Amino acid sequence: MAQLQQHYPWTQTPLIVSAPMRTVSGAALTAAVSNAGGLGFFGAGYSLSDSAVLSDLSTLPTRLSPGASYGLGFLVFRSDLRDALSLTTLHRPAAVWFFAPADAAQLHEWLCAFRALDTRVWVQVSSVREAEQVLCGQGGGVVSVLVAQGAADAGGHGKVCGGSVIALVPEVVDLLAEKGRTDVAVVAAGGVVDGRGVAAVLALGAGAAVLGTRFVACEESEASRGFRELVVGSADGGVGTVRTRLYDNLRGTGFWPAEYGGRAIINESFRDAEKGVAEDKNAELYAQAVTRNDFTRLTAFAGTGVGLVKEVLPAASIVENLRTQAREVLRQQAVELGLL
Repeated sequence: MAQLQQHYPWTQTPLIVSAPMRTVSGAALTAAVSNAGGLGFFGAGYSLSDSAVLSDLSTLPTRLSPGASYGLGFLVFRSDLRDALSLTTLHRPAAVWFFAPADAAQLHEWLCAFRALDTRVWVQVSSVREAEQVLCGQGGGVVSVLVAQGAADAGGHGKVCGGSVIALVPEVVDLLAEKGRTDVAVVAAGGVVDGRGVAAVLALGAGAAVLGTRFVACEESEASRGFRELVVGSADGGVGTVRTRLYDNLRGTGFWPAEYGGRAIINESFRDAEKGVAEDKNAELYAQAVTRNDFTRLTAFAGTGVGLVKEVLPAASIVENLRTQAREVLRQQAVELGLL
């Protein structure tokens, strides 16, 4: 934790990070999280030349409090390296987050290219093997943070095969210790929605908690009203969400690498597929739902903790509530264990 606070001096502990979610994490959300003492990541999306995205990104400096900064997230397999370097050089974010490279060679090309910049590099991993490949491969020395995402918990895109954050985080922490990489921090992503989850991942050895689903339902989120309402109204996310490639196929984003799928709230599109409805018919129904913004069929990416999201709040309130609750949980545990 101390290492992260040194790197991002405007932040408060425990550090709350908002994930770089495409079509959700725009400038307003990113700045609100950072201004509240967290670290907000802007989701650059599928195209680094999208004029609307670039225009929104350009407003970030005017939204930030003095001394605060933010991070910039890249979908590596869909992004042009030259554009990523140019954007980073121009905007000088405090961190960049690399996710979903096409293969190990592409990731290491990016790592080597970013070695010349002074921005700290975060890399998302979903297994101990993947973490080791990142650290030991060409360019591994530039990595500042490993984002350990529990694919079994996390919403949105992640590895189709992967375990829970509760097992992954301590194994990655142990891996870093074995390799003597004291320069690399671990942050936990997947299933964290409230302060209890923040306290839990800190106990596992993470230096910070990353949240996505909780920030879908905040006032600054770019998610549609229907999406937010669905998140707030959902329950029992362990059985009410599913990681699948179906939603990408229906919405025209089936170009994701084969090892990735998206965890979303189960709806009629998924149920129809389970019943054997042909995918072309399902896609036709999906297209009709788009015109109505009908989330009984549309994709609503969310993690297994979605049932803990009860209301839409300002992002700053969410960050402050998470910190306060996490501190209280840890304090109470210390009291019950006789440590205080």
